[in-house]
Amino acid sequence: MTMIDKKIRVVIDGKEYFGAPDQTILELCIQKGIDLPHICYNPVLGKRNTGNCRMCLVELGEGNAKIIKESCQTLLRENMVIHTSSRKIYDLRRTILQLTMSQHEQSCRDCPTSGDCPYVSLCKDLDLSATVVCAMCPLQGESCNLYRGNICLGPLTYSGCNAYCTRNGSTCIGCRGVVFHKDLVGFAVKEYKKHGINLQHVIDLVKLFSYSEEGKKVMDLLEELKEGEQ
Repeated sequence: MTMIDKKIRVVIDGKEYFGAPDQTILELCIQKGIDLPHICYNPVLGKRNTGNCRMCLVELGEGNAKIIKESCQTLLRENMVIHTSSRKIYDLRRTILQLTMSQHEQSCRDCPTSGDCPYVSLCKDLDLSATVVCAMCPLQGESCNLYRGNICLGPLTYSGCNAYCTRNGSTCIGCRGVVFHKDLVGFAVKEYKKHGINLQHVIDLVKLFSYSEEGKKVMDLLEELKEGEQ
């Protein structure tokens, strides 16, 4: 058997897979449809991928002998045991994403990838409120509720599914709970002003739909920004 024909057996999250000797863990995961987050990886670059984003971290080994490696930089080895979704990996990815997003420009509405942003989906998967949540809404451009002059909590909440609302029969306006992030609230207020939406009406909706501590923080900040206008 030539080197090209040789197959390497590995175990990923308890299941057996076979890959080529020159394949990385990430390449095999992509090939087999295994969900492994990655941002900086580009298949065109091949061995020149740097692994800088570190979102594709995996745990290798078993028991107390496990080690952490970037899957895009690690070649397959015979009988390698790979864990893509352990608690330790989840916490590491979350911390890395928090650090990344703390320096990431929040201008989702003007971004060409708005609506199809890997950061948005990662923040959702890792339970982070570090991106402008309105970018999750499929109602972009002229279809946007704000563009049409309708009050929507999209810029402040986990919203945008465009689902049927069981409360009043309309489509979703963002009652799934607010996200407190000072920059995010500032972004939302600018959007409301730009579209002529009365901030008091927004505050009334937040009061109606929010019961958490984060909801109170958002209402307090909105009240403060509204008073600053007067």
